[in-house]
Amino acid sequence: MINGNIESVKKSILDRLDTIYEMKIPKDMIFTEELVNLLNEVTLDLEREISVAIDRKGNVIGVAIGDSSTVDIPIIDVKEGKLSGVRVIHTHPNGNPKLSGLDISALIKLKLDAMVAIGVNNEGNLKHHIGFCDVNNNILVEEELEFKTAEDVMQFKFLDKVRHIESLIKENDVIEDNTERAILVGTEDEESLEELGELTKACEAIPVYSILQKRSKNKIDPAYYIGRGKVEEIALVRQSLRANVVIFDEELSGAQVRNLEGALGVKVIDRTTLILEIFARRAKTKEGKIQVELSQLKYRLSRLGGLGTVLSRTGGGIGTRGPGEKKLETDKRHIRETIYDLTKELERIKHVRNTQREKRNKDSVSKISLVGYTNAG
Repeated sequence: MINGNIESVKKSILDRLDTIYEMKIPKDMIFTEELVNLLNEVTLDLEREISVAIDRKGNVIGVAIGDSSTVDIPIIDVKEGKLSGVRVIHTHPNGNPKLSGLDISALIKLKLDAMVAIGVNNEGNLKHHIGFCDVNNNILVEEELEFKTAEDVMQFKFLDKVRHIESLIKENDVIEDNTERAILVGTEDEESLEELGELTKACEAIPVYSILQKRSKNKIDPAYYIGRGKVEEIALVRQSLRANVVIFDEELSGAQVRNLEGALGVKVIDRTTLILEIFARRAKTKEGKIQVELSQLKYRLSRLGGLGTVLSRTGGGIGTRGPGEKKLETDKRHIRETIYDLTKELERIKHVRNTQREKRNKDSVSKISLVGYTNAG
């Protein structure tokens, strides 16, 4: 089955991609000429990214169609103390083979054997970059190699490289560090940014860097909210500090979240999402938990058209999709159904509460109210 964005794709193309599952890739070879040629042709036809996941035995375990800049990969088990045993080959229709931030993020988070990017162009001059995991100070990092031709890639001693990486992981006792390290971005003032830092700590994340770029509302970048140069600065800081989430002090549109995640390679959230997360963590009663979940779902639904990692659409790209239906529509349908079910459950709980309240009033039970300001705790 071909996963991903298959809407409007001709059946003949889907059938061609289905033949990839029948290919047997030699264990010690990253890919074959037959596979690369097919990916090149289909990418040029669709002008979309195509990804293929291959296990260490040479079996194809997943094929997906993306859009012009992203593509999903299949669900992969992350193993303790070793690589996943899966390599991912995918195309870049813009001809640039350099691994994107999302490519690198998926490589590290899923501990892939390799992340291969093929820059496709009409001239047929394919370019190849391959990312491998490496170890630096007991932390997994990325090593990117450049290959001029497909022949060079096929002659590369792939299994030797993988065995070397796994030996490094075992020898260095690599730390499985799941701590969220956040870069905070503000456009108003230091006080508001400091408050954002306290909210971040309330979500058990560690603020590692703060960036303030004062901008008037009429100078907001529609694509990234902040300036493109500042985005590049954040990307460099993120890599050096190993930050894995960027939190904005302002409300972002779904498209801005998606664009920022594509440029930075990590999860991006805004202040509203952060506050809703705090409420979700601190809600104790069933009614409170449902109310918070409803708020989260309604907020996400209003911005779903452009959302990225927050809804697992990218950034590791994990997720399968049903044939003939885009994941975006599946997400929307699922969220609407969940909102409906939760609303009904909340109405039932409120009815029970009203009945209990009437009984307390009838029995003259005393009532106590507590009033507080959210930011003061």
